[in-house]
Amino acid sequence: MTDCLAAYGEGNADAFSRFAARLGDNVASAEFLISAASHAQNSGTTELSNALLTAAELKVQGIGKNAELERARLLNKLGYEHYRFARYAMAEPLYDEALSIHRRVLGADHPYTARSLNNLAELYRAQGRYDDAEPLYDEALSIRRDDLGADHPDTAESLNNLASLYQSQGRYEDAEPLHNQALSIQRRVLGADHPDTAGSLNNLAALYEFQGRYEDAEPLYAEALSICRRVLGADHPNTAASLNNLASLYKSQGRYEYADPLHNEALSITRRVLGADHPNTAASLNNLAELYRAQGRYDDAEPLYDEALSIRRRVLGADHPDTAVSLNNLALMRGTQGRYAEAAPLLKEAVEIMERVLGAEHPNTKIMRENYEGLLAEMKEKGAE
Repeated sequence: MTDCLAAYGEGNADAFSRFAARLGDNVASAEFLISAASHAQNSGTTELSNALLTAAELKVQGIGKNAELERARLLNKLGYEHYRFARYAMAEPLYDEALSIHRRVLGADHPYTARSLNNLAELYRAQGRYDDAEPLYDEALSIRRDDLGADHPDTAESLNNLASLYQSQGRYEDAEPLHNQALSIQRRVLGADHPDTAGSLNNLAALYEFQGRYEDAEPLYAEALSICRRVLGADHPNTAASLNNLASLYKSQGRYEYADPLHNEALSITRRVLGADHPNTAASLNNLAELYRAQGRYDDAEPLYDEALSIRRRVLGADHPDTAVSLNNLALMRGTQGRYAEAAPLLKEAVEIMERVLGAEHPNTKIMRENYEGLLAEMKEKGAE
């Protein structure tokens, strides 16, 4: 433990690698390096995190055929660390290899194979590669239904994931019965007060909100928030997420006086529990800024947008979609204020990030490009080029 703390104290990849070498085998070493990389990334030290993940990948590749399932498990963990920070090109071959191992060693119908299919599908969905994601989600769902049963929590997870894909494609009529089926399973199997039940309530509510069915969404968001507060506690990150969800619904309805205290409570929780530099804190800052922008409270919104953008650039990196979202939102506010010379380069940067990371045809890329083109047209109309 002393050596481990010393590695954290030195704060460089060589120190971590020296400690990992003392753990004896590649599995334990890789496990340690991945955990250290995750901690480093959460702390905003991206360069160190990347070096640690590179070292971990070398350890994983050194795991022999007698421990292939351990290798697949660690490949999935490595893939997830890249996935959560939008390093999709680095995540994909790791997820692919893990899936290949599970299919070869355990068979096409094993639950671990379904887990690897789900991971790869989630990666494709994040990239907007919906046609690639759908057959993997379908296969994972089929495996889980056949092997684990129609009422298993993992089956509910697959239903939720496929429903979310349909929602992303605008296939709301296909999404709704799957979200309802997942919620029914979780209520019946896990109980009405389980955090996963709250998650499904939030998913279904988000679908309704996206469709403008606010009266259907509100009781679901409220129930999810009640479960999180009661089961997880007032200071849990999931409680903060539920507060943000309900507040965003109130904002959509123009009920700003109800939204404000909820967004502020969510921000207070994330700062206190996760820290000032956590991505969830940046999301809460962005949400509160969006509320203030909707109210025309630009002087209140701007420092929150700036802080959220600073966190995302530092912790998630300059090429993360959430960084692009912050650039987009800040630019739109400045455009509304007539500060075109400040707004245009921010929107241009946001579009470039999205095209680079998600591709020109991703729905969110198209939205940001439309925002940029609209701003340029407005500038031209007002002679502000």
